Amino acid sequence: MTYQEKVKRSQAVVKAINELKNDEVLEFVYGEKENYSTGKIEPVKYKIKGYGMLDGEYMYYSISRVDKWMSRMTVEKITPTTIKLYTYDMMDTRTTYNLPMYKMEIGQIITEEIKE
Repeated sequence: MTYQEKVKRSQAVVKAINELKNDEVLEFVYGEKENYSTGKIEPVKYKIKGYGMLDGEYMYYSISRVDKWMSRMTVEKITPTTIKLYTYDMMDTRTTYNLPMYKMEIGQIITEEIKE
């Protein structure tokens, strides 16, 4: 996949994220994991939640796994193809991750059905 294709595929995700309002959640699938009780490989479900500041003009976001409690990262920045995430552990050690939006599956959002 070329960089331009990654940007184009990611634009629909950026649009969906930008349309989130305070306390709204957008679920998506990214990656796979093994279900140890069944032995099957299953997609991993995440959710991105929008938080509005008091003036309503600035939004910030966090991403967490749907199936795990206390597994949340804060969105630092959204680039044309990537969501840059960070979190701090109890010893104030910063962990970062770059989440490629072009690999996310959000229902029909990844398709071209969303109008610009």
